[in-house]
Amino acid sequence: MVRIHPVILAGGSGTRLWPESRSGFPKQLQARAGMPSLFQSAVLRCADAADFTPPMVLCHRAHVDEIRRQLAATGIEADRIVVEPDSRGTAPAVTLAALCLEDRAPDDRMLVLPSDHVVHRPDRLVDAVTGAGPAAGSGHLVTFGVRPHRAETGYGYILPGEPVPGHPACRRVGRFVEKPDAPTAAEWCRSGDWLWNSGIFLFRAASWLKEVSRLAPGIARWCREALDGVDGPILHPGRTSFSRCPPNSVDRAVIERSDNAVVIPFEAGWHDAGSWLSLWEAAGRDEAGNAISGDVVLDDVASSLVRAGSRLVVVHGMRDVAIIETPDAVLVLPLARAQEAGRIAGALAAAGRPEAVHHTEEQRPWGRSCELDRGPGYRVTRLVVDPGAELALGPDRTVTVLSGTGRIAGWPREGRTTPVATRDTVAIGLDQSATLSNPAAEPLVVIETRSRE
Repeated sequence: MVRIHPVILAGGSGTRLWPESRSGFPKQLQARAGMPSLFQSAVLRCADAADFTPPMVLCHRAHVDEIRRQLAATGIEADRIVVEPDSRGTAPAVTLAALCLEDRAPDDRMLVLPSDHVVHRPDRLVDAVTGAGPAAGSGHLVTFGVRPHRAETGYGYILPGEPVPGHPACRRVGRFVEKPDAPTAAEWCRSGDWLWNSGIFLFRAASWLKEVSRLAPGIARWCREALDGVDGPILHPGRTSFSRCPPNSVDRAVIERSDNAVVIPFEAGWHDAGSWLSLWEAAGRDEAGNAISGDVVLDDVASSLVRAGSRLVVVHGMRDVAIIETPDAVLVLPLARAQEAGRIAGALAAAGRPEAVHHTEEQRPWGRSCELDRGPGYRVTRLVVDPGAELALGPDRTVTVLSGTGRIAGWPREGRTTPVATRDTVAIGLDQSATLSNPAAEPLVVIETRSRE
């Protein structure tokens, strides 16, 4: 039986959705109002489809624990988790996945799914993928095209060519252009001839490996070497070899240069949640065209996206803007220039600004932390320790319990374990270290003050 293996790409940093998305905790892992994250939605998208296997997930090494936690919350166990040692783009990531499948599933198909997309009709996506199976089985690299409805400069555009013999739903990729300028995108959108590249692909592992070996041999070589001797449910490819891969995307490395690429149009309510403009389009909007989230008050505002994360945001007399508020940063820019948020985040990172990388509140393997204050020589953080979890406490810090009960091992001296409860305060000395654990059924909430970084 020929099966379809979903390969979920979850290693992106999501900088185009800064300041809500940051490399330390990117957009695909974030959930709002009890809804699943984009990553979880991608996992669930094909969960009940016939002939689909459990997914293979590729992610950054910093996010493995969160990926595992979110998978557990869906009730779906991954076929494998492949941990990318470095961010080298989607082409090396897909090559790692293909190498994992080439021996054990040579006749099956790989379905490459980015984890930062919105698909309102996953049943239509499954139908399109099932229909594309024969073309992928005959060696073609299938991409799925979406009819454009605006002059988007952040996507790849595909001009369908001649029909593919034996596969009437497919057209050859006549031209593939990555991120055209605004006038060109507007012309192509008006023409009705072009399709957006959705970034979703279907092919056999052997077909991909053949083309990547021919068109980007460095990627094929170093990925194969990085996986040499590596096995297990969580794969850690060799960092030295993998870091030698030339960084590149699936599109640029192979699809736009391959004679074997074909495209199938599909309509499934697809949105790339990769920019504030995309999220504005995908969101519910009021009569004035505004999409709001959080504590927002608007006066004479139209066609705008306003998101308040931690306080009241009042907007007056504006049109076609994105205003994104978080506890430590605010972004204001025209929706038409939403793609530039990624460049802004990059400039902040280059300047060494921590706001480019970390949120004030972040998920941890043991719970979550929220920075409350920071100054010369000190940092104050609220820690929420999940039931049954523990974390290491370094030297020279004070911990005060706000609620719950816990234990501190290694304090007041090595070999000693001390119970702590609400209002208890513990000072860890300069030459000490300890472990804080929560044996109770309720979260343990503490304030940690560090005297020095």
